[in-house]
Amino acid sequence: MKALRLSLQALLLGLALLTQPVRAEAPAQLPPDLLAVVWQQTSAEYKALCMQVFQGATQAMRSHVQGGEYLFQDGRLWLQTLVRHPDGRLTWDRRPVALVMDLDETVLDNSGFEAWAIQTRQTYNPKNWGHWMRFQGDTPSSWKALPGALEMICEARKMGISPVFITNRNESGRAATLAVLRGLGLDAPDLSERLYMEDEPNEPKAREALLQDMGLAPDSPEGRRLAANSSDKERRRVDAMSRFHVVAWFGDNLYDFPVDVPNTSAPGEAIRKVRDEEVARNAQRWGTSWFVLPNPMYGSWYYGPAVPSGTQLKVLDDFGFEAWRKKNL
Repeated sequence: MKALRLSLQALLLGLALLTQPVRAEAPAQLPPDLLAVVWQQTSAEYKALCMQVFQGATQAMRSHVQGGEYLFQDGRLWLQTLVRHPDGRLTWDRRPVALVMDLDETVLDNSGFEAWAIQTRQTYNPKNWGHWMRFQGDTPSSWKALPGALEMICEARKMGISPVFITNRNESGRAATLAVLRGLGLDAPDLSERLYMEDEPNEPKAREALLQDMGLAPDSPEGRRLAANSSDKERRRVDAMSRFHVVAWFGDNLYDFPVDVPNTSAPGEAIRKVRDEEVARNAQRWGTSWFVLPNPMYGSWYYGPAVPSGTQLKVLDDFGFEAWRKKNL
């Protein structure tokens, strides 16, 4: 009987404790990008959005090719048109037709790196990113493409459109990056020539050489644009456009597209206004020749000058709901 009474008392005490507020230590704050990585890796909506972008792009390119005057030769589509120069001369403009894609979070899924950073409380830095690229190159299980990306590239190649990749991956990761692309079935004899990587130490000389090849002075409009544009991809974009006739652009960042956003130290509100205006100015291109992929994990929208670190809460807008609630409730 005594044992039973003690058991009942223990049960009642346990029930009582369950009804009391739990006074435990506050849980550690979750990393701000945790939900973003979970959404990208697990949500059906993310997969649907990627497929929607790439299927729409396939249709847009097919319509463009059918409505244009191109030459299909040796498995490639070529632009071949006469160009009249200021002195009256006529010459042929003959370039292969291409689409231009960023790589990370546009073709390649690197959410594994973000997951590792959260789990180990690491941050992005060139050293960690270099380790990730080397790991990717050596680890086939990490070769993951965005849903629908490879299918779209395959259809484009059937049309004769050459995929060109412009990435901010450093030249030191070229071999590893080529291994991933080839492992995903994107191999071609000239693949390395169509992979434009960042080479910061040699960028000034490369920019100068490009301007010389184009017959332009550094103080010309194009020269000033190359120097002032906030995207460090601008020189490589111009180089690519001199070699290819580009019919479609793909990226997860505004600066993956040939936008005109000057490099400036303006405060966040000012640069956000410029970015928004540039999106509006190119409204007719989105979904027709410019295709943007969702990336909630990182990018200029969060870490760049648009929203400086420590100001994220200040830029949130509740549309006046709190003021309405205080007045009406």
